[in-house]
This record gives sequence, C-alpha cells and structure tokens, in this order.
Amino acid sequence: EEAKIGKRSEWFRVNLTGPVKNFPRNLCYLTYITTLVIKNNHLERLPPELGNLVNLVNLDASHNRLRVLPPTLGDLTDLRALILNDNQISDLPLEVGRLLNVRHFNLHDNPLNPDIGSFYGDGSEPAIRRMIRHFLDCYYRHNVNSTPPQRQWRQLSTPSKDGYRLTVMCYNVLSANYATHSQYPYCPTWAIDWEYRRRGILEELRHYAPNLICLQEID
Repeated sequence: EEAKIGKRSEWFRVNLTGPVKNFPRNLCYLTYITTLVIKNNHLERLPPELGNLVNLVNLDASHNRLRVLPPTLGDLTDLRALILNDNQISDLPLEVGRLLNVRHFNLHDNPLNPDIGSFYGDGSEPAIRRMIRHFLDCYYRHNVNSTPPQRQWRQLSTPSKDGYRLTVMCYNVLSANYATHSQYPYCPTWAIDWEYRRRGILEELRHYAPNLICLQEID
C-alpha cells in the first residue's frame, strides 16, 4: 500500500515464508528493498517483474521448485548474492552474464545440465566469475551487434578555402597489457581481443586517411 501511494518505507528486507505457491507480484513494487528472502516455499517460477527490484543486493530463493529463471534477472545488476540451491533448475538465461557484481552464487542440489555444471564446478568465486564471463560472451553474441557504432564527429570550425588542408588523427589504441577482463569486466571476450580491435583500428585509419597519425599506447 505504501509503495502504491508513493510513500517510501524505511525497511529494506522482505522475508516471505509459507509455503507459498505463487510469487506475489505486488512485491515487485518494492523497488527500494535490498534483500529478498523467499526460501522454503513451493514456488515454481518467478515473474518477469522481478527485474523491477533493481536495488536488490541479496536474493535467496533456495528450497523451492523453480525450474526456469526469468531473463529479467539480468536487470538486477547490483546483486552480490544469488542463492538458488535445492530447486529444479537445469539451465540459466543468458542474461546471467550481466550479473557482474555477484560474488556468491549457490546452485547446489539442482539438476544442472552438464555444460552449466562444468562451468559452475565447486561454486567457488573464481568458478562463478568464469561462468558469468561465459554467459556474458553468449549474451553479447546473441543480442548485441558486434560492429562498433558509427563515430560521431564534431566540427569545431569551418575549414578555410585558402591554403593547404591538413588532417591529424590522434588515437589511443589501448595497450593489450591493459585490455584485460579485470580492467573491463563488462566487455565480452571478443571485444577486448587484440586481433578484433586491431582490425577495427586499421579500418578507421584507412577510412579517414589522415595526413598525420598519432597513436598512443603502442607496445
């Protein structure tokens, strides 16, 4: 009721026990909560509106009957703990790759398919990071155009009709030593691969054909 009338509550944790069979969608109005505990219920699915809870840091949906997870789970980018053990989950949505802040991801005692199980491994933080990296790559491969966007240029002055026109390009190519997953965790693997970036840089140099080229961070 408070959420519907626009009143902001001072509590940030919700515990829902039952056993509950259907997720109450009105919980998705509580966009200010940071912890949601819905464990030990009979839930078989979570609604797509769950993605509205963008401030969630901890989500515990363990010991339910969940089989699939909504793709909107990927909208919960502040999540640090995602506890889903003891369900019926066999696969994960590609949008899991957007959960870059997750440090604890419990999938124990789920019938995970072999591919997911191999990435999940022992559920340690390094294994979780590798699994999320895998899903991030898959997510971008299926949902994002790998062609860089057209560069937008700003003209600072009108070129003079007299004299010689000279074009200068200054380009920071980003050293391969700095283009790492730890430095750019939100980038898919192919986007920081040097061969991919090198081809894009060469294409731009040929396209603009400047008279003078200044390249930075050349190894």
